[in-house]
Amino acid sequence: RAVYDTSIYLNFALTGLRYLPYAVTPPLFVLFLVGIGGALRKGGLWSIWTGIGLLGGLAGLAVQTWFLSFQFRYGLPLLPWVCLVGGLGLAMLPKKFLIPSVAIALTWLGGFTGAVLYFQHGTFADIEAAARDIPDRLEEGDRVWAREEYNFLPDGKVKYGNVKVSVWSGVPVRWLDEESLTELQEGDLIVDPNVTPIPAEFWRRIRTRWKTEAIIEKVSRSVPLTPGEILWVDYPTPQGPRLIRGTSDPNLMRFRYKTQYYSTTVYRLHSPKTEREVPITSPPEGSTLKKSKNDSEPE
Repeated sequence: RAVYDTSIYLNFALTGLRYLPYAVTPPLFVLFLVGIGGALRKGGLWSIWTGIGLLGGLAGLAVQTWFLSFQFRYGLPLLPWVCLVGGLGLAMLPKKFLIPSVAIALTWLGGFTGAVLYFQHGTFADIEAAARDIPDRLEEGDRVWAREEYNFLPDGKVKYGNVKVSVWSGVPVRWLDEESLTELQEGDLIVDPNVTPIPAEFWRRIRTRWKTEAIIEKVSRSVPLTPGEILWVDYPTPQGPRLIRGTSDPNLMRFRYKTQYYSTTVYRLHSPKTEREVPITSPPEGSTLKKSKNDSEPE
């Protein structure tokens, strides 16, 4: 049963189609279109084979649109088919265009792959580096807290939380929320990435009871490689208008086309404080990191 207006689903599906050239790279996308046209002109098995692939792709897009959650990785099983159709398109080009087309495609794909490996290999590098340092800072009885959410349930509770920090640190990482704030104890560590930061109100309440010391600080950056558009879909919810990303990217799609700096700080809690000692400024003392642009919504 549809939850939102039909136009919401239509716009969401269009974002996936509009972003396809970025998903498979422009050279392969152009050759793919040439191959589709050639296969349909040939008819027979060519048309059937091409049609099955197209229907599979559209079915996958329809399912993801239904859930308003577009993930390119679910389309990867069709990538070999896209490459084969692109190869057909390449074979159908006039001979005088064949060598230039191959040269352009190989240069683009090889250069882009190398650029991704060099400039973008550090996705979540700050969280990973900080998490890997945590075991060396833990003492007996210390616990680790964070708010690294991945997905939420209908009741507002987190479905998957603190996955990256738990895996990279090798220790259990507890979920910090309104209820668990009262469970904090001396020596506990709080992981605060600027991608999924601890809310300012939480820090205010924490600082009314504890002194905080920054014991780990890590930074990383993501360099954009394409000038494409940022695809968002605006749809209404009972809580008000909400934007959802038309693509999936671990580095936050809304900042994909800007150089972004990320930081993760791990704080240790020390002896309780009295109300008179509560400072009125934030963030917690000990942090030398400047606030990233990621801490605010896009303009």
